[in-house]
Amino acid sequence: GLLEEPEQLAERFGAFALNNPHYMPQALALGLLCLGVAWELPGEEGSGRSVALTESVEEAVTTVVKSRAASTQLAQCITRCAEEGGEEIYQALFPLVMVEGIDEFLALLDAQLVAELLFGYLEDIVDNAFYEPQVKRLTRVLGRFGHPMVERAQVLSLPAPERTLRLRAAAINILGGTSDADAVEPLVTRLSDAEAVIVERATNGLIRLGPDLTLLPVLQILEKQDLGPLQLRVHCAALTILGRFLEEPDGARHVSFAQYQNI
Repeated sequence: GLLEEPEQLAERFGAFALNNPHYMPQALALGLLCLGVAWELPGEEGSGRSVALTESVEEAVTTVVKSRAASTQLAQCITRCAEEGGEEIYQALFPLVMVEGIDEFLALLDAQLVAELLFGYLEDIVDNAFYEPQVKRLTRVLGRFGHPMVERAQVLSLPAPERTLRLRAAAINILGGTSDADAVEPLVTRLSDAEAVIVERATNGLIRLGPDLTLLPVLQILEKQDLGPLQLRVHCAALTILGRFLEEPDGARHVSFAQYQNI
């Protein structure tokens, strides 16, 4: 934290990790701590500045996440570092989300803590088009955490003056990626949303959850005739979902014979 450019030290730790595989998790943790400290440095207007992974750190992380044993070691190093006063290491998770295969690694950390950090980061960047790739990856990563993400994502999906359409849409994408039964109701509710883009995202979210979770609620929607002025839109969305289930080649979302008969 006393260095003007902690990224340079992070690069050296990353290079050491690559050249000394036996100590890779430990050296990489130190490199990530440097990047986390760099993230906290004040910018020109006193706000924190973002940093990218250095070349060697990114290469080392990419190597580690391919190994379950190495990933477990790195997760333990990160957890211990934070417990012993180096909480800044968690700030390095922000650039890490762009590394392929990082989803499984993040699941080895404290799910609630990581999710809180990533949700906060999502809210900070979601309306900046420059960060669109990160937003897409964040929604995928958060969805992979499953059930613990449903409540927070549900709240963020609701209309409110302080929430933009982009944030609400991202929250709905997270719900659709959870594979959790509790995500069905909030997505079904959003089929009646006043914003067409939200209805579209909710429709896709229910499709992603698959017929095992969503078929019955979708069929129940079509039986309702008291949905108000948006009834036609809601029914069209329900029919779109059923159509996709019938056409879906993916075995996980393909309807069974019994489900086909229900439709």
